[in-house]
Amino acid sequence: MVENAKSIEALHILMPRQTGSKRRQKENPSYESFMMEGYKIMVGKNEKGNIALLKEAKKSDLWLHVKDIPSAHVIIRTNKQKVPSNVLEFGARLCAGFSKLQPGSYLVDYTTRGNVRMGHKANVTYVNYQTLKVLKE
Repeated sequence: MVENAKSIEALHILMPRQTGSKRRQKENPSYESFMMEGYKIMVGKNEKGNIALLKEAKKSDLWLHVKDIPSAHVIIRTNKQKVPSNVLEFGARLCAGFSKLQPGSYLVDYTTRGNVRMGHKANVTYVNYQTLKVLKE
């Protein structure tokens, strides 16, 4: 995704600068965190990361997953606020981008974490969802 960034601003979204004299340690090596417009977006890098995200997410956080295909899980911390559409779309692009998928068009389902039930390992069932269409380049 970094290689496909079309502007410096896009790179700053993907790799935000760290402030302060001490760099924070990664919260969990099995997922990546991004900030966009004050919203924290976390993406699972593997099954262990997906499980960690599901366990750490609050009921009101948004959960995203590529429809009907094994993929990365994405959590957007909402702090009970309405998430702007551009933040939601960015999260959906991250979901497809971090998944082992070929370039193309994909549907990404999203719902609140409270509507997601964990099954065996990182397999989930979910209800009351909406769907976005995204392009993976």
